[in-house]
Amino acid sequence: MNSSLNLVGSPANSQFSLKQWMLSPAGAFTTAAVLTAMVLAESIAGWTPWAPFAMGYGLLTLLIPIWLKAYTFRPTQMHGKALWKLSGLILVIAVAIDFGVFGLGVDWVLLHTGWSGDPFYSLTLATNSLIDAVALSRQWSITKGQLVFALCVLVWAPVAEELFYRGYLYGALKAKFSKPLAWFIASTFFGVRHVTHFFYLWPGTISVAGVLWCMAAFVFSIYSTYLYERSGGLLPVMWVHFLTNIGGLALAL
Repeated sequence: MNSSLNLVGSPANSQFSLKQWMLSPAGAFTTAAVLTAMVLAESIAGWTPWAPFAMGYGLLTLLIPIWLKAYTFRPTQMHGKALWKLSGLILVIAVAIDFGVFGLGVDWVLLHTGWSGDPFYSLTLATNSLIDAVALSRQWSITKGQLVFALCVLVWAPVAEELFYRGYLYGALKAKFSKPLAWFIASTFFGVRHVTHFFYLWPGTISVAGVLWCMAAFVFSIYSTYLYERSGGLLPVMWVHFLTNIGGLALAL
């Protein structure tokens, strides 16, 4: 028998086919949809013992891109001062939008509409309500809850989210779609994923604050994907993500 012919259903052939499908635009879209459903299920209180810490989702967003080798860490298209300038510009834009629009801007509007102090509308207060609820359910101190939240935001998020949404999902989608459409689809998944945190408080879902977080994450994804596209590597995007999240923590906590 010709050794170059793989039997249908053989382990090697099945693994190869699965990888090829997951790297396709349809496979990447389906994978992102499944993981979005998973993170939602893992975030609702009582559905999993570890809610709202989506451990299954968190591991898969990290391991899938690594398994598929769907990433490039080192910048390949931009180096030196040009890369530093662009990364710095994206960071300034990120901070300005996060704090100026979704932070201080929203708080100013809430203050002048009489909705100030209500976690239903305030993203800052909603985040604190989430941390308080998690700490209470686990009999943690508020400080411990804040530390665990900070660990997820500063360690896991800049690495796993960039690997999955920029390296894997966007990389697969742009093979079929135009870059703007690939940006939009990947950023929509990224934004929706951030809403799922607040479902821990369901049925008292913090709808307005959740929409604001979705919008903020969507906008961040747009210009971080631009940085990834221009630089050709994930490292600059991870650094910008990390530094932006530091500022976000300072505002929220």
